[in-house]
Amino acid sequence: MRPVLTIILVILALVAVVVFLLLGNTSVVTDDPVNNNLDINNNLNIQDPIIPFDDNLNVISPVVEDLSIDCASDFSCFLNNILTCTPDVTYTQEDSFSYVESGTNYAFTLGYTSLGFNEFNECEVSLDLVDHGYTFTDSEKQKYLNDNYTEAGVLEIEASLNMYNRHLISKTGVCKLDVSTYTVSTSSTQFLDSIMQNIQNCSGDLFSVTENISDASFYIYVNK
Repeated sequence: MRPVLTIILVILALVAVVVFLLLGNTSVVTDDPVNNNLDINNNLNIQDPIIPFDDNLNVISPVVEDLSIDCASDFSCFLNNILTCTPDVTYTQEDSFSYVESGTNYAFTLGYTSLGFNEFNECEVSLDLVDHGYTFTDSEKQKYLNDNYTEAGVLEIEASLNMYNRHLISKTGVCKLDVSTYTVSTSSTQFLDSIMQNIQNCSGDLFSVTENISDASFYIYVNK
């Protein structure tokens, strides 16, 4: 019986050693934080967090201050700003002149925009011819009627006068100003006259001279 008992004890001892080794390997895996995290995530099926999006959230853009000044038809507003060559100042001049010698009235709408100083420290202003045109004075119109022209015939003559420079409407140009000379300008007509007297300082489509004799460049004779 002793040999059999001895064999049984040896077998039990071997089994105990195998169990001990298996338990030791299991503890190593359990103590591994990486493996533990993987096992927990796999077991619990944890997913990446989802950040909720609120459709009502508005993205606030930086506020850009609008420094432009619209003087509309207020010439004093425009003049006060042009004396310091403040940029982005607009002004609209609606005016008319009567030329007695030619028997015509000239009406125009001219838009101004101050551009500020250029790289040569020269003050610049943009001119935009919105509209203009000639009509006969009453006395001149009566002369044509006395010569047996009809009302329609007089209108046709007026239209022929305007064909010469209607192409200038909507064209723009840029003039360099000597702002020191405008301190004496008390009216829009004086200001315009100062520009016309220095027309050589203006450039652009409004002031360009073409080869077509019917395409006149822009110029206004200001009545003083």
